[in-house]
Amino acid sequence: MAMITVVYVSSAVLLMSPTDLLDLLRNSRERNHVAQITGMLLYRDGNFMQVLEGEERVVDALQERIRRDPRHRGMICLLRQRLAERAFGDWSMGFRNLHELDERERVVRARTLACFARQGPETAAALPSGSKLSASCSR
Repeated sequence: MAMITVVYVSSAVLLMSPTDLLDLLRNSRERNHVAQITGMLLYRDGNFMQVLEGEERVVDALQERIRRDPRHRGMICLLRQRLAERAFGDWSMGFRNLHELDERERVVRARTLACFARQGPETAAALPSGSKLSASCSR
């Protein structure tokens, strides 16, 4: 059973309220738990960035379902690669509304995601939650 990770971005058709986001998150967590999908979802000002991890055929099917979801458009896959170990193994769907972050925290998280996209999930897994970036990811 081949494991993969997928990172994509998309834009909401309409801005989502905090209640809409919580409903989306609750439903995603339930489905992801059953399907053994892990990952995280980031949202800011109508834009999503999501990391999905799991068995290849399950992730591919979920990604196609997400692509057809009428609540968003312009889905762009940034990364799709084989995965030796999950970076988000304990998260059926981690979530952060980036609108609620202060500027310093936004910069740190953006650099972490850029590092993840550049060097793969092994690097992201090595970064403890809330930690400073490692030297290899601070550029």
